Amino acid sequence: MSTSRNYDLVIYGAYGYTGRLITEVCKSKGITALLSGRSEEQLQKLGKEFSFDSRAVSIEDAVALRKLVSEAKAVVHCAGPFAQTAKQMASACLESSTHYLDITGEHEVFAYLHSLDGQARQAGIMLMPGVGFDVVPTDCLAAHLKNRLPEATHLQLAFAGLPTGVSRGTARTATQSFGKESLVRINGTLQSVGKKPKTTVIDYGEKKLNSVCISWGDIVTAWHTTGIPNIEVYMAASPGLVNSIRFALRWGWFFQWGPVKRFILKKINQRPAGPSEEVLGTGKTLVFGKAWRGDKSVESRLVTTNGYRLTADMAVIIAEKVVKGNFKTGFSTPAACYGPDLVLEAPRTNRYDA
Repeated sequence: MSTSRNYDLVIYGAYGYTGRLITEVCKSKGITALLSGRSEEQLQKLGKEFSFDSRAVSIEDAVALRKLVSEAKAVVHCAGPFAQTAKQMASACLESSTHYLDITGEHEVFAYLHSLDGQARQAGIMLMPGVGFDVVPTDCLAAHLKNRLPEATHLQLAFAGLPTGVSRGTARTATQSFGKESLVRINGTLQSVGKKPKTTVIDYGEKKLNSVCISWGDIVTAWHTTGIPNIEVYMAASPGLVNSIRFALRWGWFFQWGPVKRFILKKINQRPAGPSEEVLGTGKTLVFGKAWRGDKSVESRLVTTNGYRLTADMAVIIAEKVVKGNFKTGFSTPAACYGPDLVLEAPRTNRYDA
């Protein structure tokens, strides 16, 4: 990789809710960043606020995108839905030998970027999706449980936000899979759980909460990190949310119909950009993990910050490592590269073993 890069990072999608948080953390740590995204107006405003350079580039402009990322050692890609944007950004990074980081939780994106492992090795760069709440805490917990029980054949992961909320970007991404059946990994392959929500009660330590099985990124990443062939992931869910998922599974085709989908997206765009400042500062996330083989099992739990706060902190922690030369070429997951204790580098994060 060329040493004449003008910036440590390009933050693409910098004026989105999470991109802005990452920009704030970079500024506080003295990291040089070039802010980018589609909107010149929003970028200029954000760049002026944080005294960072900015440049508007469309994700569809391959030439301009490649030129943009070639000016930094690494990209933190924050503009989802990543199923629609990761391919273009990864291509630009491969062509310019620029490290690729993103904050996706979309399992299809993890699988796609894993398929580029050989190309990334040839380019001398690392492709690491999921450097935020998706999937650092769960990936690290999976690796920790694997270390505790190396012979494990089954892995269950779960998380709960207290209180919780989602950004507009996350909600927009969710509409892409609304009504699709959740997936789990069984004997190494991805399989559907069927047309009904799969639920269970999870003991998160502070609370026992009803939780629903979801197609979280760990069905790809935890398998890559641990090699455990049977993996399922749950999210704490109210009865109302479970009922909504049940309804969507039955009528998902309706919600994917163009006019209905556009109406839903319009309503999402009218929502607040993300959690309130109070929730961002005081909220927390509980993460549970269990690994087992036969009748032998181990459990561990994490208590950490609000998911958006954790995403900003972890994305910059990992980016700092990369720009200082601490990386593995090719595709990697956070825990596979930096170990199970990586998440403990984030503020107000603690792990407990049972």
